[in-house]
Amino acid sequence: MVHDVEELRKFYYRKFFEEDFNQMLKYADCLIVHNDSMKNFFEDRGVDPKKLVTLKIFDYLIPNGEINHAKFERSVSVAGNLDVSKTQYLKDIGKIDAKFNLYGLNFTLDAYKNVEYHGAFPADEIPNQLN
Repeated sequence: MVHDVEELRKFYYRKFFEEDFNQMLKYADCLIVHNDSMKNFFEDRGVDPKKLVTLKIFDYLIPNGEINHAKFERSVSVAGNLDVSKTQYLKDIGKIDAKFNLYGLNFTLDAYKNVEYHGAFPADEIPNQLN
């Protein structure tokens, strides 16, 4: 199962990840990918479409391309796993002079004055929850 491809994220793409990616392609009998966009990425790199299985997750498409609210504020929104052992930067957001809106599971940061926790929502509902 392919979870992250550094070239797609274009953040930490280095020679190590290129070699890791090529090794994965060499040894895998089948690749389970998130969605059709990721499948197309692999096909563009020469992977046989018969070796690709699409889970159809993480698409985050908004029906009609519209969000049902228009409230904007100067803040940072974080949506995802809020477990500070996994998302370690969250331990330090109390030191930053900004408001943070957090959405997701494993919230434990209620002592910070600049943090507002809004709950956890399914991925397809998050766009309508964010400000």
